[in-house]
Amino acid sequence: MAEFDQSRDGPSPEVQLIARMRLQRVVFGAFAIVLVCLFALGLSAYRRMQGEKKDAQNQAVNADAMAKAAEKSSDRIERELQNVAGELGDTRRALALEKCRLAMHEVRDGQLARARALLEEAQRLGPPAWAPLLSRLTQDQAVRFNGSEHADSPVLCGAMSLDRSHMAVLRDTGEFMLIETYDAAGGQLLRTETLDGVARLPDDARPRLLLNRDGSAWYLSAGGLSYYASAGRVVEVGERPDDYDPVLDEVRSVDADAGLSVVYEACGRRGLIRRTRMTDGNWLSERVPLDLEAPNVLAACLAGDSPVVITPSGIYKVGKDGKTGLLHPLEAAPEYCALKWGAGAALVALLNGRSLELLSIKVEDTPHVVTCRHEMPDEETQDLCFLSDDTPVWIGRSGRIVSMNFSTRESKLLGGYTLSFVERHPQGWVFGNRKGEVSVRTEESFRLLGEPQHLLPPQFVAEPRAHGFILRAPGATLYVLQNAEVRGLGHVLNVALAPQGPAWIEGGDLHLPNGSLSREDGTLIGAFSDGSVLLYAQPQKLKHVDASSVREFLLQGGGRAPDPVVLATEADVAALRLGGDIFVCDLVSDPQPVAGRAEVEPNLMALDALGEHLAIAYGPTIVVHQLRSDSVATVRTTVAPKQIALLFGGSVLVSLEAGEMVLYEVSTGRELLRAGDDVTALCASGEGSLRLIAGARLVELQLQTDE
Repeated sequence: MAEFDQSRDGPSPEVQLIARMRLQRVVFGAFAIVLVCLFALGLSAYRRMQGEKKDAQNQAVNADAMAKAAEKSSDRIERELQNVAGELGDTRRALALEKCRLAMHEVRDGQLARARALLEEAQRLGPPAWAPLLSRLTQDQAVRFNGSEHADSPVLCGAMSLDRSHMAVLRDTGEFMLIETYDAAGGQLLRTETLDGVARLPDDARPRLLLNRDGSAWYLSAGGLSYYASAGRVVEVGERPDDYDPVLDEVRSVDADAGLSVVYEACGRRGLIRRTRMTDGNWLSERVPLDLEAPNVLAACLAGDSPVVITPSGIYKVGKDGKTGLLHPLEAAPEYCALKWGAGAALVALLNGRSLELLSIKVEDTPHVVTCRHEMPDEETQDLCFLSDDTPVWIGRSGRIVSMNFSTRESKLLGGYTLSFVERHPQGWVFGNRKGEVSVRTEESFRLLGEPQHLLPPQFVAEPRAHGFILRAPGATLYVLQNAEVRGLGHVLNVALAPQGPAWIEGGDLHLPNGSLSREDGTLIGAFSDGSVLLYAQPQKLKHVDASSVREFLLQGGGRAPDPVVLATEADVAALRLGGDIFVCDLVSDPQPVAGRAEVEPNLMALDALGEHLAIAYGPTIVVHQLRSDSVATVRTTVAPKQIALLFGGSVLVSLEAGEMVLYEVSTGRELLRAGDDVTALCASGEGSLRLIAGARLVELQLQTDE
């Protein structure tokens, strides 16, 4: 083996440098190639990203454009749908309106079932504002008093509450007596209360029953005993005297105030008994000492704060300590008599044989008496009484009744059994008999004209107002009738009515409806539903006065007092006429002119309940203005109306034409209904209610149902 040669030289530095440079060139070349590749790849990726970005931007723009186009299309479709829905709603309402108009024709033809079917279809489609009128005209008039377990027990007497919402009857089961209280409108039995200690009464006994204003309490006199019940608790009032005689001491009549807190009983030879309910629930009974020789009280009523009695010698007003004042003398004791305090006068019915004498007595220091006579049927008399609406009624043993006033009488047969109870019902006559039946005889006039509230005494002048009636008696005494209560105001010039009560000016003081006084001067021209009043003050100013403030408004017209003035029943809006110009005041700004015709002065005006529509009559042409817009409708009546009113949001015009009450649809001028032939005055008292003077009666017509 040869020895390694150490002397051999390695590569020279130059060679090494060249080799290193070659290696570096290779590395740098490779690195450059890598960089170029990376750059090329990056550039390619960048360009691709830019393209994708641009594509994305283009897609976003396209998507935005498509979204905007879709939104526009959606808005267009929505508008079209809204238009279609509006057109559909208008079409449905128009169809409902036509169905209601057709139903009115069915009502006129007596086809109430078909009218009800049409009304039901209209209710689903969207009925017109006056649909409640049609609902009332088509409602089922049959009322059946049911639910009693003692329906076969004789009815001995009955009573109606002052607000006509409840009715009660006394039944004799043979073992005990009970009082049943019913819902008057629907006939449902509400409660039954049993009387303990009352023996079976003779067949000819005439127990007397009273209900308070809302029917929540009753008072009964029967068989020498008296009872009072409230909240389900029955208490005995007073005691039967030891020498009680069922003939001589029978309670002939009973009368009380609206709350049954003071009760007067006419007890024959025992005279006049006053029973007072104390705050602890107990009763104080006392005999009123009349300053008459051996008084035999045949009938009694409470006339305001004082009782009026009938004795065999005359009709007397009873003052303090039993001091009496003769109102009308009697030649002989009547066989039957009845007494009732009505609207400003005591009403008296006296029967001798077949001759019945009616009297109206204005109870004052100088009584004013009006009399008339009626002949009764030739049969035995069962009873003689006054109903809650002041109607005198003769009841015969055969079930016949004769109702009358001071000019006319009407006879009808209510079943074939002896009647023990007859009253006015919201739908006609309600009666009970000895067989145990309690039934209603409907009256078409009640459905069309409403329910009588009070008889208008002869020679009294009545004026219906939005919140009650005003009555002027002979001698210019003024009475106000509100909520079934009569209030005498004496000799005042004018009065305005609000729901809270009357307003009047006396002795320089302005009496506000809430009972407070004001010293504001002016002429009283109206009262609003909130209890504030409107005054006219010279020379050209309106004052709006309430209990705490006074606001004044400038009235155009050069100091001329407005005449007439009408007020909305449920809003603070007034319409005034000055010459031939009509102004409306909303109590926010000065009165604004609405209409006027230089050649014809409007003689009648009416506002709807909310003061949004104003009707002005120019003879037989009535122009109805919509006060919030320039819309105007015209209705032409058959003859020039005596009075007008607006109901149901101004959609119905009520016109009084020659004794007939006529209702027109404002939008078309079509006649909806004619009712009555003896209506002499009317006034809107709400959105769907009227107060009327019809046939010498004060009538409330509720066209809007409670549903």
